[in-house]
Amino acid sequence: MANQTKKELLQAAYRATMKALGYDPDKNYGSTPPPVRISYPAEGQPDWTADDDVVFIAFEDVPGDDTTQPVHEEWETKGDKLRKTHYSNRVVRFTWTAYGPHAYDNMIQLRHTLLDGADALRKAGLYIIPSPETPRYVPELYGGLWWERADLAFSFNNMLVWDETVTPIETVPVDVHDNPGTSEHTIETTAQVGPYGIIIIED
Repeated sequence: MANQTKKELLQAAYRATMKALGYDPDKNYGSTPPPVRISYPAEGQPDWTADDDVVFIAFEDVPGDDTTQPVHEEWETKGDKLRKTHYSNRVVRFTWTAYGPHAYDNMIQLRHTLLDGADALRKAGLYIIPSPETPRYVPELYGGLWWERADLAFSFNNMLVWDETVTPIETVPVDVHDNPGTSEHTIETTAQVGPYGIIIIED
């Protein structure tokens, strides 16, 4: 599986969230924004009312978890070259911000589904890191009105795979010297790198 882009990661979270909350992730909403969103309104103003249930998804790499943290690597011969496959792990954190009269209840349902194993996330190579995270009920004051709001966040492991073509060294120049204390004698030669190590060939 190729490394997922930001858009692909968010799409996987979108599908998982839609299913968890009882919506059809394949439904075409046309010009009407869906109840689960991976971006905020471009103009910055809410395009929903306090009576609408809406969920926003955001994600980031977790600070302190290096995206190049090595897991293992594999080497494969490809003709006269080598291919190195390097596996590393990154930890990404998704944050859900829910608005509406069912905001808190929706986050309770989502939490259960995520911990139970969301198929859409597993298929995207996202594996939840179990934690005691719970929804936070945080009503938000906007435009003189208190809006119902609840937040939830979870971290996930995500495997990264990097392929690199390596050209092996076939020969290198080598100078062979006698032991110190004896008459100096130098042989200019080459070393051939083969499958069984280095072979010294006198020129």
